[in-house]
Amino acid sequence: MSALRQTDLDPRPERPVAVPAVRSRGPIHVAGMARAGTSWVAEMLRAAGGFVHLNEPFNPKRPPGQSPGILNASVQVGYIYVAEHNADVFRPALHDTFRFRYRHMAELRKNRSWFDLAKMGKYSSAFAMGALRRKRALLDDPYASLAAPWIAEEFDGQVALLVRHPAAMVASYRKLGYRAHFRHFLDQPQLMADYLEPWRADMEALVETDDRLSQVATFWTMLHRVLADMADRSDRLHVVRYEDLCADPAGEFERLFTRMGLEFNDAARAEVVRGTEGSSKNQSHAWRVSRRGGLSRTAFRPMDSRSMIWAWKDKISPGEAARIRAIAGPVAERFYGDADW
Repeated sequence: MSALRQTDLDPRPERPVAVPAVRSRGPIHVAGMARAGTSWVAEMLRAAGGFVHLNEPFNPKRPPGQSPGILNASVQVGYIYVAEHNADVFRPALHDTFRFRYRHMAELRKNRSWFDLAKMGKYSSAFAMGALRRKRALLDDPYASLAAPWIAEEFDGQVALLVRHPAAMVASYRKLGYRAHFRHFLDQPQLMADYLEPWRADMEALVETDDRLSQVATFWTMLHRVLADMADRSDRLHVVRYEDLCADPAGEFERLFTRMGLEFNDAARAEVVRGTEGSSKNQSHAWRVSRRGGLSRTAFRPMDSRSMIWAWKDKISPGEAARIRAIAGPVAERFYGDADW
């Protein structure tokens, strides 16, 4: 059922916009669960200009991660939790990254294929121009979501924390044949101690399960349990629902830009229109050429955004939706009400 209900077309009531008290000069970070639409939101934000786009340097897989020229620190798990216990590991590396100091020798020591050399040329040039023109870093990285509060405070940044409906996430993972990997959480002792230890047994039981619905829904729940707590504690984390951006792209992106301390200029408005009134084949991480970013491997696709709000109902039965809601429980209630199911 991809058609919208009439209520999805009604104007949303005006809400006060929280504008940062002090204009940040540090990185803008788009965070959230992988496949939640972070690449789409990052593409809209960077249309305003003045950014160097950093595509998932915290992803433990290569590509796009494991490039020490960009981030000269070892990332062993996805959704790595960065706080005082490991800040000394990431502080110097991110200091270089956000000041656009590309580490050529570190990159060459680890990565030497033709693809590696092409990527090094792209990013070293982007870093040089970014430093020369005093640009800001745009960190497009769901795998750094649990590092977002520390990064924002340490480097004077702002975070767009994207939340997407848990049933939509189950549908997306199912379509692509993806699993949710609880080792990302279980292999981080400090994260478990600070947030998730009470649910260790639940996660361990789902590490190798064939029940992908329970696995992805539980992963969504665990991740958003932590992210919701982080957002409550930091005024630098700005929660935005994927569905709200889809229903009213121009209005909601303008609100998001304002919350992040960014100007919603003509270029940004035009990109929002282009990126939300097209069509999408929903390919995963295909190659794309853009005038701003050159050749890149990204999940972003222009799409008919309103058709995406309820697209998950084509793939998730009412009974499955009820199971997902039961699993997500009070965490989902932080973001979604009865009408969203």
